[in-house]
Amino acid sequence: MAKKKPDEINEHYNPNNSRTFRDGDDGSDNLANNHFQFLEFFHLPSAYFVAFKAYLNNFTDDYTSRWNEEQVYGRMDPIATFERTSRKINCGFKVVASSVQEAEQNMRRISLLLQMLYPSYESAEGKGAVFLSRRDSQEPVSTIKGSPLFKVKFLNWISNSDSPGASSAEDSGLLGYINGFSFKPDLDAGTFQVGTDLYPKFVSINFSLNVIHEHSLGWDRSQTLGGVITGRGSFQSTPAAPAFPYGKNITQRNKSVRNSMSKEQEKRFKELSAASKKLIGGD
Repeated sequence: MAKKKPDEINEHYNPNNSRTFRDGDDGSDNLANNHFQFLEFFHLPSAYFVAFKAYLNNFTDDYTSRWNEEQVYGRMDPIATFERTSRKINCGFKVVASSVQEAEQNMRRISLLLQMLYPSYESAEGKGAVFLSRRDSQEPVSTIKGSPLFKVKFLNWISNSDSPGASSAEDSGLLGYINGFSFKPDLDAGTFQVGTDLYPKFVSINFSLNVIHEHSLGWDRSQTLGGVITGRGSFQSTPAAPAFPYGKNITQRNKSVRNSMSKEQEKRFKELSAASKKLIGGD
């Protein structure tokens, strides 16, 4: 039996997995649907994904180089040995609802996002049980089989530089682990109430992504630019990832480049325009 693709699995088991926004205001829906301005999280253990409109209110991309410093007697400066350069993205965004339908959908998406912080389990009998057994029960003990790693995607700001463009988080998202999410409803903005359920109109969510790069970084001295040797007698180095980190190749000159998804956008705009004309009785 052929294995289902993640999108097929998601569509079957979780209708909240969608990159299409329909219940909000026209402006924000247009930016998300046609200009790919949404923040997407892909959960590796489950192959589930969830997307939010890109109402970003905080974004920092921190690069930190760590050096091991050794103090030597009689020497004014320490002897520094390079260890590594790490990357951490801190991001905050608002989840906004302009209708009760969008507020309810937002709550479902947020619930899915929070569930993604947990790993996948497998029972000793291989039945995939997700609860640890109690001492007085006969249930099999479950063990962690997949850590809750994420792939996160937001246009070219949060993206795998080896595969830039407006594609999915699964295909071109930035791999890493998230220490947690903060869920903070704006109580002053009010809520929608349906029965005994409250749906906030505004929710602030913050997270930090500790990046795990899937490609080489740094400079490669084994590769030369046309075999040129500098005046100091050393080979010129070439970047191991020329388009890192934001999808712009530093070895190429600036030129006008159309978005890799521009043809798809044009096709979608034409379809929407044709549908609009049909609705208002045009040609």
